[in-house]
Amino acid sequence: MTHWRLPEKGTTQKPKKKPSGFFAAIGAGFLLALLYVASAQTEKVAIKEFTVQMDSGEFYDGEKVKLNVTREPVCGAESWTGQGIKGEGILEIHKGVEPMPVIVEPCMTAGHSVTLPDGRVLHLTDSKG
Repeated sequence: MTHWRLPEKGTTQKPKKKPSGFFAAIGAGFLLALLYVASAQTEKVAIKEFTVQMDSGEFYDGEKVKLNVTREPVCGAESWTGQGIKGEGILEIHKGVEPMPVIVEPCMTAGHSVTLPDGRVLHLTDSKG
């Protein structure tokens, strides 16, 4: 009877399997779903109507305005000075004035305060209709 010798373990190599496209498709789909949810949450910016309670230049007192906050202010010790991080927004005053970018001040207890590009400050309260 003839005995055949088996090859040594180190000399045989198994063929490498290529990664399946199924798992790559699942990963790509999951990533797209996460991006969709993240973009949907960042686009939820509501335009709110306010009344100017006080204008430091006494020009827009009592005017109805619309404020679109594009970056919310953060109140707290997030900055080195502990005074909060300012937000950003777009303010629409009335039809004769172009919408302007404003700085939304943090740490306000009632309403919003915004700083106009010319340096004036408007204190806003919720509009009652």
